Amino acid sequence: MSKTVDGYDKEDGWYKDAGIEQCPHCETPHSPNGGYAGVVFDKRGTRFETLYESNPDQGPFFCPDCFEELETNRRKQQNIGLGEFA
Repeated sequence: MSKTVDGYDKEDGWYKDAGIEQCPHCETPHSPNGGYAGVVFDKRGTRFETLYESNPDQGPFFCPDCFEELETNRRKQQNIGLGEFA
């Protein structure tokens, strides 16, 4: 089964060695000093222009491509589940 945003928790987005947040799916650091410093999404799909506009308790935070991929997987899984009742 493909992974979805629900397969990650807040600790998955914390890169302990560097002390920074990272996308838990692709492991790209969310850092303006060598990493990704653009739009991020939390698990609920809330969009933040940068990680610094978010509340750390809302993590983990996904880069746009990973969030889109994980949400596509979630929707497919929901549709498969609904098809079982048809």
